[in-house]
Amino acid sequence: MMQWKPPRQKHLSLVFFDPLVFAWHGGDLSYADDWYNGTVPCNKDWPVSYNGTSTTLPGKGEFPNQGSPRDGDMGVLYESNWGLWQQWMNNVTLKVPYMVVPGNHEATCADHDDPMPFAYLNEGKANSTSPIPTLNYYSCPPSQGNFTALQHRFHTVCEKYSGVGNFWYSFDYGVAHFVSIDTETDGANSPDKSVARDVNGDDKHPMANETHGTDAGPFGVIHGSYNDPKSFEQYQWLAKDPASVDRCKTPWVIVMGHLPINSSKTVCYQDHIRNAFQKLMLKNEVDLYIGGHVHWYERLYPLDVNGAKHNASVVSNHTCNTSPGKSMVHPINGAAGNIESHSTCYGNDSFNHIITAFLDKKYFGFSELTVQNATALS
Repeated sequence: MMQWKPPRQKHLSLVFFDPLVFAWHGGDLSYADDWYNGTVPCNKDWPVSYNGTSTTLPGKGEFPNQGSPRDGDMGVLYESNWGLWQQWMNNVTLKVPYMVVPGNHEATCADHDDPMPFAYLNEGKANSTSPIPTLNYYSCPPSQGNFTALQHRFHTVCEKYSGVGNFWYSFDYGVAHFVSIDTETDGANSPDKSVARDVNGDDKHPMANETHGTDAGPFGVIHGSYNDPKSFEQYQWLAKDPASVDRCKTPWVIVMGHLPINSSKTVCYQDHIRNAFQKLMLKNEVDLYIGGHVHWYERLYPLDVNGAKHNASVVSNHTCNTSPGKSMVHPINGAAGNIESHSTCYGNDSFNHIITAFLDKKYFGFSELTVQNATALS
């Protein structure tokens, strides 16, 4: 049984007065790649940029002085943002293990296309814009692309179940088995396309105009077609890992990936994530899949393989029973706080009362998971 408690206001550093044993961060760690949000003006397509004077975020008129430095060398800004964030997190990381998951903001030094970053990164023009807004794989320095910061700033050791670095791995704690997966690369039609897929003919490296700024990976071996989920090493690993768990000793299996499988916010990548992982996780009787990315908190009802509400598992809006192999509980928390503010519903997006038990687009916060015993989570 899983039971959800009402939110409480609590500062992150104060949580360590509680018996917290580890932190599990589901991607988008430092937002170091949003360095240019301190320099670009707000516009109708990106109204949450923070330029101090025309921002739509709280604190209008206040110039940023930490985390989003203005002007200067981009290489310094990106790395200093990482350094600042890790300093701020010392209250946490010096006390408990800090487990990480790759998100889209770890891919490279600039995550969004924009005329200003293109002019700066591709043409070396400061305080300028370009008619071409699209970044490519070579826009960022080699040391600041391909998830390099994630690979070198964190060290996850999970020898028992192996995996590949910080991209996919698993570990046991108490009566629960925790699995981290990579939803950004190493999957069929993954959001961050592999540079290897950009190569044409006999070329060893793709041309700049054949790539995109967030191209990355793969970090595992691919046996077969890029379009077949089963060709990827990560898929084969995920097929074996939960299946090898002794459910008498560790009855709970909990998976975290950055991208949600379902949400009130409908995005094309969800189809690819479902095709890559959903059936496999249900087959291996995963109890809980935790996602992020969407900048709000959303808790879905237990869903079956077709993405429909599994009524037999629902006790109330705040309590559900697990139905191994038939349904999976799916909370989403992408609202820990960031320079981009909250997500909003637009177009076809709306509160999906059919699959969503609770949706909060107002508050920032993190989630606490308590394993009560072999039969209850909260």
